[in-house]
Amino acid sequence: MKIVTLVENSALSEDFKSVHGVSFYIETKKHRILFDLGPDETFIKNAEKKGIDLKTVDMAIISHGHNDHGGALERFLDLNDKAKVYIRESAFANLYSEKPSKEKVYIGLKQILRHDKRIVFTKDFTHLDKGVELFSGVEAKRFNPLGNDHLYRQHGKILEKDDFIHEQNLIIKEDDRHTLFSGCAHKGIVNIMDHFYRLKNRYPDTVIGGFHLKYGLRQTNGETFEAFTTVLKSTNARFITGHCTGEPMLERLKEALGEAMDSFKSGKTFEI
Repeated sequence: MKIVTLVENSALSEDFKSVHGVSFYIETKKHRILFDLGPDETFIKNAEKKGIDLKTVDMAIISHGHNDHGGALERFLDLNDKAKVYIRESAFANLYSEKPSKEKVYIGLKQILRHDKRIVFTKDFTHLDKGVELFSGVEAKRFNPLGNDHLYRQHGKILEKDDFIHEQNLIIKEDDRHTLFSGCAHKGIVNIMDHFYRLKNRYPDTVIGGFHLKYGLRQTNGETFEAFTTVLKSTNARFITGHCTGEPMLERLKEALGEAMDSFKSGKTFEI
């Protein structure tokens, strides 16, 4: 399986564009998949640089309803006329981020796109094809990101703390190897991996995505950074992260996990 990073906050070189967001092009033996699209046309520009024809993508998945992951949805629908887009219905809620000034800024998706005929609303577990599955419904039990505190969704006329029911994760199994993709891991990457374990009775071989640790972990009940990395080590997985993980935390993770921790940047390719 080949994974090409089309969007990330930083770039592999000056040949590629960078923007705050995530998009991966995934090429398996059977499918060409986009996992997240980023906020704008960056995914298109970088795909062109990598020689990837996005018109051949046969399925697209949006991990959650923030525009840095799905803001380019309309551009993708215009570019590709066949692929279905798999997304949680709740991802079209009105979502907001609270700035240091306390102003709440809209960070959701374009609402009218929910009615596009190629949008497919997913369930807590959705089987897309052999070896390709989506799951949500993760319980935020431990090692939860502190950065969630400034994220909101509209409920009626009021704004309340986002519960991230709109977040979903992708599993791809190929050659007996399981790869887990998570857009931002708002539910906590440990909780997501725990849910994966309950589904598969094993941990994934590789975990790719943002870990939303820029603002740190909610350190309660002994859930320190050291305890967090101990849990990650115990899974024997390979981790590839970036975006909302934050550079300082990424460096700490690399120091703690060594070769088991890598990072993705716009233009970077991985073979799994």
